Order: sequence, then structure tokens, then C-alpha cells
Amino acid sequence: MLANRTFRFGARSPFSKRHACRVIADFEDMMNSILKKKLPQVPWLRLAAGSVLAAWIATTDGAGAASYGDITFFVGSDSHYGGRSATQVCAQVSQATLSRMNALPGQEYPATVGGGIVAAPRGVLLLGDLTEESPHSWQAFTNDWGLTGERLLKFPVYEGYGNHDCLDPTVPEGIKARNRIRPGLSNISSNGYHYSWDWDFLHLVCLNLFPANEVDNQKPPHDPRHSLDFLVDDLARNVGRSGRPVIVCHHYGVDGNSNLWWSDQQRTNFFEALKNYNVVEILSGHTHNVLFTTWCGLDTCNDGTVGKFAGTFLVAHVTATNLTLVTRLADNNWGPTFTKAITNGVVSAP
Repeated sequence: MLANRTFRFGARSPFSKRHACRVIADFEDMMNSILKKKLPQVPWLRLAAGSVLAAWIATTDGAGAASYGDITFFVGSDSHYGGRSATQVCAQVSQATLSRMNALPGQEYPATVGGGIVAAPRGVLLLGDLTEESPHSWQAFTNDWGLTGERLLKFPVYEGYGNHDCLDPTVPEGIKARNRIRPGLSNISSNGYHYSWDWDFLHLVCLNLFPANEVDNQKPPHDPRHSLDFLVDDLARNVGRSGRPVIVCHHYGVDGNSNLWWSDQQRTNFFEALKNYNVVEILSGHTHNVLFTTWCGLDTCNDGTVGKFAGTFLVAHVTATNLTLVTRLADNNWGPTFTKAITNGVVSAP
């Protein structure tokens, strides 16, 4: 029983994350004995256990516990499991990249962003094209990246699907199923695909492929599954007039290459949904290149690729006054950076 065990939590805790499943099972046993019910009849208990575990994983690995309002997370995309690039197998590049993610906390930021130590990330955002051909490679992806730090990656994962993942329903339906047990979410779309969550004062929204409601007949026939409707509702419900900083994540960006995949009108509708909120960054993938740019006065970033060609990812550090993005290259050196001041206060009413 969990109640009969003693654990020491903290950066040097002897309690291994590989014991995660055992802890949740013990939690179930304890609550079953109290409630005289089986856990499937009270599924919130599993979510509660998972939330506690995910919070502990995100704050006790290597670089010590995070303090409120000091938020670190990693961002990547385009693992392309099942694909190849030149002579490389994308899954192998992805595995090497996630190993470098595991090893990064505790190392120093570059002097160009003021130095300091990289904290353990709250989670890892993976922004689409998780697979090359989804039916064959989804299981391999989840076996490596896991959900709450229980597989090769030590940290929770917040993934969305991209155009390669839409070749059949496997990946979108897999993400929908994972959303039902993903710890700590603030909101899930009525169709189950899109979701949002909070890290302290920061609100993050995952819109999967791109923010729109339906397929544009002049563009590739990949269904955005009413992600724009979800965004509008979620921001009104969970941000409102608070002025809280918001980060929006999806696969297609607003760069020249990505713009070929969704329409001007869809992007106009997206901006209308954002314009009255304190959106501090739009994060996307798709292009396999790191790019920091602005769009309609909003800062945007393409994150590179964790699995195709390069094996790069971003380290994001957010406080109440600053946002910093730093590229981590495949050779374990630092690459391009972006830093901006942010606010956490009232903006114009939506």
C-alpha cells in the first residue's frame, strides 16, 4: 500500500520514475479500499494520480524543483517515425534527440540569453508529423516518447498531429484517446482532438494541424476538425479579460512555405480569434527549419525537426516578464535564439 511507503521527493530523490506505474497502482488500491469501488467506476482517481505524478516528474529531474512562475519546456516536431532522410532513419534520429532532451537539464544556457541553468522541463511539445505514415508507426512513436515520462523520454508529452499523420485516422484517434488520460488538461474540444492546459499563469493551446474549422477546397484535403471553434471558446472560457499570456501551438505555421497549405481567409479568421488576447508566441513545425518571425504583429516560431535531417529542438523559458527561445542543435551546441519582454496583465476586452 502507498500509505505504508516512505518516499523522499526532490532533485536527489531515490524514487525512480520507472516506479510510476507502481505508484498509480498503489494509489488505486488505497482508494479502492476506502471507496469499496473499482477504479474504472471513478476514473477521476486515475487522472488525479497521473496529475500528481506528472507534476513531480516535471519538477524533480536533474535541475531541481521549479518555482511558481518559472516555466521551462521543450518544443519539437516532425519526428516522422517510419520515414527516412538521406541515409538516416527518422526514428533513430528522434531517439537520439529525446536522449539529448533527457540530458539537457542542469546544463548552462548560452551567454547570448544571459546564461543560467536549464531547469527540468514541465513537458515537451511535439507539433505534428509524428509519423511518416501513421498506420505503421504510431505505436513505435508512443513506445519511445510515452505520455507522462514513463518511456524513453523522462518528461510529459503534449503532442498534436500533422499532415503526414492524417493519411488515416490512427494518429488523430490515438491523440484523442490519450487526451482522455492526459494529466492536467484545462479543456478538451467537444470532438476530443484539441486541448489546452495551464502552467502557472501561462495558458497553452494545442490545435493539431492548423487553426480552422473545415477543409478549404483549394488546399490539401486535411481536416482541421473545428480547431478554430475550440480556440475561440477556450480563450473566452479560460483567459477572458485576464491578460494572461497565451501560447498557441499547431503544425502549419504562417511562413511562406506553410501558407501554401492553408488559405488567406483561414489565417485571417485565426488572427481575428487572437487579436484581443495576450498571445506571446505562436509555435509551429512543418518546415523542418528554425525560423523566428512576426505575423500581423504576433511573434511566431518554426521549431525545426526532432527526427528528419537535423534532430533540433527549442528550449523555452517563460517568466512573468520574459520569454526566451533557444535552439538546441544535434551537435549539442546552441543555435539561434529569440527573447522578448512579456506582460501578465489586462489587455483589451475580447
